[in-house]
Amino acid sequence: MRFLVTAAVLPVLFTAACSDRPNDLYTYYDDPTSTVPSTARPSSPPSSAPLPSSAARQPPSTTAKPVDLAPVALSAADLAAEEVTADGPAESRFPIRLTDCSAPLKPADNGTTARWKYATGSVLTQSVAAYPTPAAPVVATLRDHLVCGVFLVDGQRYSMEGGADVTLAGTDAQISWCATGAKRSTCSITLAKGRHLTVVTVEAAGTPRARSAITRLAPLAAAKLANVQD
Repeated sequence: MRFLVTAAVLPVLFTAACSDRPNDLYTYYDDPTSTVPSTARPSSPPSSAPLPSSAARQPPSTTAKPVDLAPVALSAADLAAEEVTADGPAESRFPIRLTDCSAPLKPADNGTTARWKYATGSVLTQSVAAYPTPAAPVVATLRDHLVCGVFLVDGQRYSMEGGADVTLAGTDAQISWCATGAKRSTCSITLAKGRHLTVVTVEAAGTPRARSAITRLAPLAAAKLANVQD
C-alpha cells in the first residue's frame, strides 16, 4: 500500500489515476498554527475585593501526554525472519492519504512511520497512529475509497487486486489489498484496534512476492496491536 508521503509505509501507495495526482508517495498532516487572541487586562477591582492570585488566574494545562507508539510498531526483533534492514530512523509523522485510489487516512498528531529494506530490493513500510477516538472508522473509510480499479503513478498504470487472505483475531477492523504495476507492485494491510491504527505495505518486483510478504507480516502487526491497552 502506498501513502502520499515520503516516510511511511513504503511507497506502495500510488497516486490515484482517479485524481491524476503527482507521484508524491505520502501526504503528511501539518498541525495548524493556532493564534491565541490577546485579552485586555481588566480594570483594578474595588479595594474591598481581594485581587486573585496568579495561580488562581492560570487555567489548568490541557496538553495531553503523547501515547507511546513503540508497543505497536514492528521492531527489528519482530522482523528478524524477514531479514530486513532499517532504512533510517522512524519519523514522527503519519500520512493523511494513500496513493492507491487517493484513499484518505485520518490525520493523526501522534504517529510514526518506519521503513525497512529487503536484500532483494523490496521495501517494507509501517505507519502507526493513535487517535483520541476509535480507529475502526478509518478502515471503513478506506474500504469505501479503495474501489477505483486502476490508478496512475507518474504515468504508470496500477490495477487494484485482493490482498492478504487472512482473518486476524484481536483487531476491530482490517482491510488488505494489492496494487499491481508493470514493474513494481505493492500489497498492504490496515488494522485497527481501539484508538490505534497500523498500516503495513510491501513493495516488490511482483504481486505474488508482495502478497506473500504482507501475509506473513499481518499476524505480526495484529499481535502488536493486541498487546496494547487503550
